[in-house]
Amino acid sequence: MMYVPQGQLQMRGIDPLQDKRFLVRKRDGRIEEFNEARVLLAIESAFKAHHGLLPDASLPDSAQAAARHSAEKVVEKVLSRAVRGEELEVERIQDAVEDQLMLAGHLEVARRYILYREKRRIARVERESVHRRSAIIEEAAESSHAALDSVLPELRNIYRQAFPKQRDDAQFEEVYLRQFEFCLNEGEYWRHLAPELLDFDTERLSRGLRLELDQKMTAARLETLRDSYLMRAQGRCLETPQYFWMRIAMGLSLNENGRREERALDFYQALSTFRFIPSDLILSHAGTRRPFLSGGGEADSPALRIEPWRRDILDELDLKMPWVPDLFMKRVGQSASWSLFDPDETGDLQDCCGREFEKRYLAYEQKAKRGELRFAKHVEAVDLWREIVASNAQSGQAWLGFKDAVGLRSPLVLDGRAACPLGAINLAAHIPEGGGALDLALLHSTIASAVRMLDNAVDLNSYPTEQARLNGLQHRAIGLGVLGLQETVARLHLAWESKAAADFAEWSTELVSCGAIIASAELARERGPFPAYAESKWRDGVLPIDTFGQLSEERGVCVDVTADISQDWAPVREQIRRQGLRNGAITAISTLETAAKIAGITPSVDSSLDGGEIDPEWLIDCAARQQKWIDQDQPLTLRTSETDPEKLAELYMRAWGKGIKTIRHRRSVAMNAAEPRATAASVLA
Repeated sequence: MMYVPQGQLQMRGIDPLQDKRFLVRKRDGRIEEFNEARVLLAIESAFKAHHGLLPDASLPDSAQAAARHSAEKVVEKVLSRAVRGEELEVERIQDAVEDQLMLAGHLEVARRYILYREKRRIARVERESVHRRSAIIEEAAESSHAALDSVLPELRNIYRQAFPKQRDDAQFEEVYLRQFEFCLNEGEYWRHLAPELLDFDTERLSRGLRLELDQKMTAARLETLRDSYLMRAQGRCLETPQYFWMRIAMGLSLNENGRREERALDFYQALSTFRFIPSDLILSHAGTRRPFLSGGGEADSPALRIEPWRRDILDELDLKMPWVPDLFMKRVGQSASWSLFDPDETGDLQDCCGREFEKRYLAYEQKAKRGELRFAKHVEAVDLWREIVASNAQSGQAWLGFKDAVGLRSPLVLDGRAACPLGAINLAAHIPEGGGALDLALLHSTIASAVRMLDNAVDLNSYPTEQARLNGLQHRAIGLGVLGLQETVARLHLAWESKAAADFAEWSTELVSCGAIIASAELARERGPFPAYAESKWRDGVLPIDTFGQLSEERGVCVDVTADISQDWAPVREQIRRQGLRNGAITAISTLETAAKIAGITPSVDSSLDGGEIDPEWLIDCAARQQKWIDQDQPLTLRTSETDPEKLAELYMRAWGKGIKTIRHRRSVAMNAAEPRATAASVLA
């Protein structure tokens, strides 16, 4: 048994050395007297961690004996070296502990000890970083004068949290750039950021930071950024706005092998100037240890829909999204009757759309007439339609989907909206503030960067399940939309809710759609097409404008939207034919409300600049012209004080006639609780 005296080691069998003092050199160069008790305590701690014991708990006898035996062997080994004249160093002693634990077969204990050493190493790096940071800041502040007086208090507060010891000084820019690397280290230390971010050439990236962009943000935008997105630890912001944008750019560049810095700088330019606005998920998780970057698709999954041919339609309206086929809408327009069936007998109706749905539905009606179905009930289509609209309007949250517009216009064999990373092109950032024309060269550059970022997000996303990952990689769907339309129209000196504004909305959406498809084709040339390309409509050269035409053919009723085209799509089709597409779905409409607030733009077309109400008919017409160029779902919110179910039903019918895919009603004022509404009993009577 090892004997541990107070003070100095008593070595067995080396009597001449009984009173000899052994010294240890610490990492910082300090010299301390060797104490073998520390070796035993460190090994005991590793054993306790392995057994799940608290630090002050006692080890089982067998584990305690194993710990003492290992400590004795380590002490004998290191002191035998000291006797031979070798200097004792902390690192070499800890190496000896690891070696002995492995040699004795305590592999899990050794792993715990290695983790303990790594944790201590990270803590030392952090302390050293803080000291170095303080030294840099103090050095810059020595010969300085106040330079931050002109910035907003909200920005100054962020700076003081990110640079705790920073004084107002004229050399702030130098400090700001040099601090970026420490911010990444601190974020990794607190386990917020992915360790891979530390592999970037941070000096090169820091030179690309544009501090002046911080000062262009308003107080409200800074508060939103601080409260929603800036990385925090122990109650303080670790990031400045420009650190944040560069970190997002780096997080979306992690799979750009060999060109990480170049791509990160390109992405940063698009992000920091608000030319491209990613979704809340990307802004919250890019560059972190768990990058949840992809969303959408869950809200309108088949399990959360209800179709109007089901016998339980009225019971489920408040719980599920109405999923309305074209045949039902045609019956409403004809004031004809409608049949309800039991899904146990007619369940295949939910799996088809367009002409195929109409064919099967009519066949079931004939079966019902012949008495071959156990359940069939006839109602007036108009009455059921009013009940559906009233329920949708009352909830204020529920969407109503036009099944055939969604299904027939999807480029993929998917049921509903594809789960994908989202983002939007901010049109307003591509027009000079004083007015002028849209900068088309800059717009195309932004679109190419945006598509690349979203495509990277497909690979970098942390999927909830293996099946979700396989589906995501199989279709590689992304959703690129358009924001800032109202601000852009204002800079072009056009009247909002005018034909000219609607013309610009359609033209600009076509520009973005065309540019995004070209960018995806270029990525396919570089990286290969998405795996399901051969089964998609893209392979046959079918573009969004083509599916728009097919919708009219399937309905047998012309969709009430002009067929104007401004771009030359022939070379785009040829490029897709030669190169394929990287992404199975490319364009979408998303409000991105919180992210849009940071950019200082209106989140969506259906929100007015002054908080007033937009003419719902103009809004439907404008959205219909945009949706010609969109391959994914296009949710439209009607923000109106209208509460009359008859008038709302007419608005919804107008939306269907113009090919809108999904719609909902948001009341501008509270609906009168006493207002009459059709009841299930009256509809089914």
